[in-house]
Amino acid sequence: LFCVLILFGLRHQRPPNLDKNLELDVLQSIHQLLSLSVYEVPQSKEFIQASILLAHFSPSLSYKHIYFDSWWVSSYGLIHFMTREMNMNLLVKSVKSPEKIHQYRLWNHLTVAHLVNCILSGRPCIIDEIRLDQCRDILVLSEANSFDAIVVAKISMILTLYNSLQFPENVDVSLKELESTYSDWKYLTQTVSLGSVIT
Repeated sequence: LFCVLILFGLRHQRPPNLDKNLELDVLQSIHQLLSLSVYEVPQSKEFIQASILLAHFSPSLSYKHIYFDSWWVSSYGLIHFMTREMNMNLLVKSVKSPEKIHQYRLWNHLTVAHLVNCILSGRPCIIDEIRLDQCRDILVLSEANSFDAIVVAKISMILTLYNSLQFPENVDVSLKELESTYSDWKYLTQTVSLGSVIT
């Protein structure tokens, strides 16, 4: 996570006298750490956070011979999350935990990244329907806010689009399904105060 954040910093604010090889060194460190993560299962919460950032921004973070495949990174993050979840049961409804809201947020952001990259790359989703439905469970938590609802709405829209592309059907049918999903969440654009959240 630290390496990924440094890489973001280098991409957006480069001091003039900085060693030009530093960016490549940081990328190689991330690449090496990803390789080493195969041997330690499950990974930490920080690893999951780094996976989310890499999955969302991999095209702009990749450089020269080091390329991060967003679909693979998001799949890998989800696999580690599910393995971690098996030990902690934080997404199980009956388990009460102060960490629960954070776990759902990580899960939902990884799911968004994964579904978007499934569509962009034409590859299948590795999450089953049960776990895709779990994304909505965040909304019953008292700590959930309007941004959490927006993320769930995003997942619903992207999933509808993904399903339309996976199971070819008449364009009119796909558009009706997208409109129906949008109408389910339209209230967010009309009634929810977003505060300082910018999407």
